[in-house]
Amino acid sequence: MEKQDQKPRTFFQEILRRHVFGAAAAYVVVSWIVIQVLDVLAPAFNAPEWIIRAVTTVLILAFPLFIVLAWEFNTTRKGLKRTTDDRDQGITATKWFRRAIVAAISMASLASIWWVWHSGVLTDQTFADKAENQFPKVVAVDTLRAFAGGDSEWLGEGVANLVRDNLSQSEFLRVISLRRWRAISSGLTPDELPEAAAESGIRYLVQGEIIGNRKGHVLTVRLIDTRDGEQLDAETYEVDDEGSLFDRATAIAQRTRAALKVPVQERVDVFAADFAAENPGAYRAFVGALDYWVNFEFSKADRLLRASLELQPDYAMARYYLAWVLAVQDRHEDALRVLSEASQSDNLNARDKQYIDALTLFLERDAKSSVLAYNSLIESYPSDTEARYLLAEALELGGDYKGALGVYGSLSKLEPEIYHGWSGLAYINVLMGNYAAARPAIEKFAALAPDNPNVYVLRGDLNRAEGNYAAAVSDYKTAVEKGPELQEAIVSLGRTQYLMGEFNAAVETLDTLIRNEDAVPRYRIEAAFAAGGMLNGMGRFRQHIAYLDLIDAPLRSSGIFISKALTDKALALLAIDGPGDEVAALIDEAIELWDGVPTRYLFARALLELTQGKPALAEATAAEIRTHALPPDDPDRTEEMAADYLAGRVAMARDDPAAALAFFERAAAAEGHQYRLYALGHADALIASGDTSGAIGVLERIVEGPDPHAPRFDLELDRYMARLALAKWQMQSGDAGRAAVITAELAEHWAEADEGFAGVTELRALSKR
Repeated sequence: MEKQDQKPRTFFQEILRRHVFGAAAAYVVVSWIVIQVLDVLAPAFNAPEWIIRAVTTVLILAFPLFIVLAWEFNTTRKGLKRTTDDRDQGITATKWFRRAIVAAISMASLASIWWVWHSGVLTDQTFADKAENQFPKVVAVDTLRAFAGGDSEWLGEGVANLVRDNLSQSEFLRVISLRRWRAISSGLTPDELPEAAAESGIRYLVQGEIIGNRKGHVLTVRLIDTRDGEQLDAETYEVDDEGSLFDRATAIAQRTRAALKVPVQERVDVFAADFAAENPGAYRAFVGALDYWVNFEFSKADRLLRASLELQPDYAMARYYLAWVLAVQDRHEDALRVLSEASQSDNLNARDKQYIDALTLFLERDAKSSVLAYNSLIESYPSDTEARYLLAEALELGGDYKGALGVYGSLSKLEPEIYHGWSGLAYINVLMGNYAAARPAIEKFAALAPDNPNVYVLRGDLNRAEGNYAAAVSDYKTAVEKGPELQEAIVSLGRTQYLMGEFNAAVETLDTLIRNEDAVPRYRIEAAFAAGGMLNGMGRFRQHIAYLDLIDAPLRSSGIFISKALTDKALALLAIDGPGDEVAALIDEAIELWDGVPTRYLFARALLELTQGKPALAEATAAEIRTHALPPDDPDRTEEMAADYLAGRVAMARDDPAAALAFFERAAAAEGHQYRLYALGHADALIASGDTSGAIGVLERIVEGPDPHAPRFDLELDRYMARLALAKWQMQSGDAGRAAVITAELAEHWAEADEGFAGVTELRALSKR
């Protein structure tokens, strides 16, 4: 009876009862959020433009189905439940009416879909027009041909540089770099350039001439569509002098922007043109320096940059490039001083300041901040490929080889005619062990620059990494012959000769560089450190010390390596003269000069304390090293490894091999940098524990030569001491034949060892058995 008294529900009331409106509203809100998030993230992942339209279409198509589901089902605390039909309530809506509602919603959805796609892709021509306006237009600026008589060729390059610099500030244009354009245009006539540009994917080309007359110069400039040779714009300017000529660069760039239908006044920075117009002499020297810079002739660039600064001391970008030249020469402190002067210039535009600040961070070895700075430059000036090359170097500085590989990969696509991207790809691939990917990149580099000695350096690096030492030595020798100034190749040659077993030849090769006072300091230092590790392994500590004395001046001026050199000298003295005041003084000086984490130098102090018979002091030093450990979540456990090794040595000094074993095993299991071959301590503890066979197994694993991928010559002494220990315990185990082979090898390797070296003393005693 109660049901009969209720009034029948209308269709609207039934919709409310089934929460259809609420569900529809929630669907619209969620769909809107999805589209907004996709709109933000799609560009970051280089997603195609149609992806947003496609997702919108799917969401609209799903809307009618969602409404039907909302009618039939309801969400409860117990999950999704089917809504009771309640037919006995006398609902007035009929089935045809509900179907009509669904049909209406479907029609509205289809209309929305048509609008979404119609607004974006009406016709192929419409899409082409949209792409034409949306994607950067690729432009090259050719050097203007100068017919002004005398030494006037530089004028054409000077005007072209200013126009190129202006256009590259537009986010709607991608301007081809000077290096790439030179690679494309080399050996071609002006008439052949448009076709060559088109083949390289360059749509527009700026060309022109500078013709001298009685009144000054006539400047003609034209913009060409390289697809069909159509002249899109042309203008002639009459100027009285060089300053007025450079002043026209801004007008040329503005006309080019207008002809290309991009904003004319968008981020236009006219300072460079104004500065050149007011200082033509300084600008002329600067243009000449850039020419040498592009070709990596840094000493000649240095001379002209200094000439430019003599004429105009406030020329900030001349100082920027001079700082780069100084950095290439490993004069980082001088480079930072020059950059500081450049940053204080009153005539500095925003982009140039960004470059100066980014390079300052890079030379200060602040990898993280320099990466951020170069990324900011690329975001602001997408055409500046120089910022991309510098970004790759900053990523490499920070150890992000995968990131650097990605940047070099994009550069090889942006500028396929330029070998720099390919050489970077090859170098990083070798570094990462991607040898199969490195070889084609090297060959592409070789095809673009067959006479470049760096081709042979990279081939040598690859061959050495793959264990082809003879081929690597041949490559490095060719590199040195083709580029005697390529001192990096000399260091690599010496290292590879050592890996081949040509120990004396390796030291002689490095000796030529160590003694060359005109060489780049960084390479002299690298050669001395490599030779020092080799000489330690041969027991020739005094020659190692002599090399460190030879490079004392560049070591102290560098500021970075002096503490390591002082420690190396101290440990070399310790090996032949034992603990003394000079050894302690050298280690103390190293710790005092170093302003970073002092693990290496504290480690050396603990070794001295152990040699002095002071295990308690060594234990305290090991504890101090632990205080410098990185956070527990960092995989680099260098400090704990060093401290555990030293603690193991302390335990051995206290005749506690069981405790020593625990420390050595923990040091061997961790990841990080080793300052000695920690496994050698492990073998000593096993022997002291009576496990001779276990010790022999450990020693056999560590006596092999340096890793060809990353040779650690500083560990050579420990490797040969491990061989001596192996021979000793093999002899005691009855394997006299194998022991005799090892002792003969050691006798040859230590033939010129210094008196006082404990290894030779032990070898002589072992040979008498």
